[in-house]
Amino acid sequence: MTEPLLPDSPTPDAPTPAPARSRGFLADFRTLTPTERGLWRMPLMWAASLAILLIPVVYVALYLGSVWDPYGNLPQLPVALVNTDAGASTRGEQVNLGRDLVNKLRENPPVKFVSFPSEAAAQAAVRRGEVYFALTIPANFSAQAVTGDSRSHGLLHLYSAPGLSYFASRVGSNLTERLTTDLNSELGSRRWEVVQASLSDVQQGFRDLKTATGKLRDGAATLAEGTAELNTGAADLSAGAGKLSTGSTQLATGARELSGGVGQLTGGVGKLSGGLKQIEAAAPGEAQLAPLQTGVKTLATSATQLSSGLKTLQDGADEVTAGASRLQTGSKQANAGAGQLAAQLPGLASGLTTLQGGAGQLAGGAGQLAAGAAGTPLAAGAANLQTGASQLGAGVAQAQAGAQKAATGAAALAKGTAAVAQGAASLNTGAGQLSAGLTKAAGGAGQLAAGASKLQSGVDTLVAGNLKLKGALGTATASLPKQSDLDTLKGGASTLAARSGDLAKGAATLATGAQDLASGAARVQDGSDQLRDGLKTLYAKIPDQTEQLGGDPAGLSQSVQTVTREFAPVSSNGAAFTPYFMALALWVGCTLTTFIFPYLLIPESARATSQAARVLRKLAVPAVLVLGQAALVLVGVDLLGVQFQNPGLVILTTLAASLTFMVLILALNLLLGAAGRLLALVLLVLQLAASGGSYPVELSPGVFQAIHTFIPVTDVINALRYAMFGAYEGQYATFMLRMGLIALVSLVVALLSRSRWQYAPDRLFRSPLITDVG
Repeated sequence: MTEPLLPDSPTPDAPTPAPARSRGFLADFRTLTPTERGLWRMPLMWAASLAILLIPVVYVALYLGSVWDPYGNLPQLPVALVNTDAGASTRGEQVNLGRDLVNKLRENPPVKFVSFPSEAAAQAAVRRGEVYFALTIPANFSAQAVTGDSRSHGLLHLYSAPGLSYFASRVGSNLTERLTTDLNSELGSRRWEVVQASLSDVQQGFRDLKTATGKLRDGAATLAEGTAELNTGAADLSAGAGKLSTGSTQLATGARELSGGVGQLTGGVGKLSGGLKQIEAAAPGEAQLAPLQTGVKTLATSATQLSSGLKTLQDGADEVTAGASRLQTGSKQANAGAGQLAAQLPGLASGLTTLQGGAGQLAGGAGQLAAGAAGTPLAAGAANLQTGASQLGAGVAQAQAGAQKAATGAAALAKGTAAVAQGAASLNTGAGQLSAGLTKAAGGAGQLAAGASKLQSGVDTLVAGNLKLKGALGTATASLPKQSDLDTLKGGASTLAARSGDLAKGAATLATGAQDLASGAARVQDGSDQLRDGLKTLYAKIPDQTEQLGGDPAGLSQSVQTVTREFAPVSSNGAAFTPYFMALALWVGCTLTTFIFPYLLIPESARATSQAARVLRKLAVPAVLVLGQAALVLVGVDLLGVQFQNPGLVILTTLAASLTFMVLILALNLLLGAAGRLLALVLLVLQLAASGGSYPVELSPGVFQAIHTFIPVTDVINALRYAMFGAYEGQYATFMLRMGLIALVSLVVALLSRSRWQYAPDRLFRSPLITDVG
């Protein structure tokens, strides 16, 4: 129980009497020591000091223990799990990603999963607070996930309540993100196998494509050569078509002329046929020529009797020879062509006339010969000669009449026959022989027999030639075309004339088309050359071997990764919070000393002591206590497993922080009295928010950012982060210097704060735990 102050003692609120003159700093310090030391005579002081000594380390241990490894106890966090996935079929394989995911989660549960029958029941459990969040796998999860379509996704449903626990909601988000990553990796592995199989087909396709392109390239080269030939041929065709057009025009003109000529030819052939038939009918036959042959034979027998009349016979023979020559000329002309036949027939008629005259003369000479030879052996031969010559003259007259008729029909004859020419040659030969014979007969009687013999031979030849001529005329007449054939020829010529006009028109169209073909062929050649060159380029561009798809699904899906290089590493979440909680714990420990030490109370016996001695004496024991607090905090943090990069600096910083806080709190008490203790508590709360210990200060409101640099806990936290982890490189001296300035300013403030002291009798000098003074 608190003892009352003595009546003669001044009350705490009484004005302080003027102090006596100080006897020196050390003497003043020794004067203050007994009463200050007397505080420890009370067991409660020791108990309170021990409690205050332990409070910082307990504070650090409790707080760091609560945040040391929150993720390590996640398997105790109750979470709802619902699987309604119906599965799906892909590439002939049945998959059920929801079932596989649940089995995987059950094997190594990251949290404590609690099964619910439906998504609604799980969400209701979250709302009631039975679980912290709910994870639902919907019915179409597999069907949507295995498609590989960017528009279709398998959706995991997360239902959380940040108001229930923000940390748990973040755990739910992280869990679903990790599950999504794992599922994507698994699906990527499956698709990787499909891609590998498809790649083999693509590689084979490239090989087939290169082979086919090579064939196309070779074919294009052949095509280019062919189109070059086509181009040349098209040019030739165009030129030929032009010539064809010109020639077809000429052909049409010639066909029309041919049609007219064929008409004239058919008419002339008809006339020729009639004339030849008349000549054939008029030509003497074998029966008519038989007497001539007989007479010639008789003449040959009686040749010896002709010597007297040979002169006259020779003249006639010359005329026969001339006529035979003309007959031969006409025969050659008939053999050259029917056109010359008309010209030669008049010569034949003239020759026959001459022959007739010669025959007449022969008959006259024979008559004279018979008259002169009357009564001689020779008379009968002369008579026979005269008879034969008369018959010859009659036959020649008939031949002359037939030749004149044949001349009328032969005017239209275009060609002669070989048989007529052969007969005319025979006739000419016979006439020549007759002329020769007569010449010889005229030469003398000695040659009469020879001449008669030759005459007989010539007559035989003449008869034979005449018979051949008659046969040839029959053959020629039979060989001439029938009138129906001539009509067909005439109609064909007309048709040819008509169709040749159509041919000329078609040829003109062909010429135009050929020009177009030539132009198109040139373009085709250009295109084929381009195709050949393009296929060569394509063939060269197609790789012989396509690149193999290396790596694995993870590499394909994670082509870009982050290489993390840490500076100032921290082993755990608790270790990261250690500087923050150590600084706050030291501040709390210093603040608690104001509850057991009488910072404002001075014993009456020390009224004359100096301000410096009083301040130093008030700091002496609390400083030892807070240093003890700092030591225990260091030990506790070390026992928790926090690693120190620089243990010496950690110890120095912790001790310096405790002394700085102690001097600052003492200055607040000496300056403001009891309000200084309250302000120390307010500063504790303010520094919790503004020091940047839990979150970067840049994430705090502007007012906290403004005072961040000026509060002492900031420098302590930053200095400890440097000493423990190596953070804030090169700034440790700055932090310690600011701490020293704060301590120095606080000490100056404490030395200048003289008006707050309260005096009490030495026997009543006690801790505030016992009395509310000081």
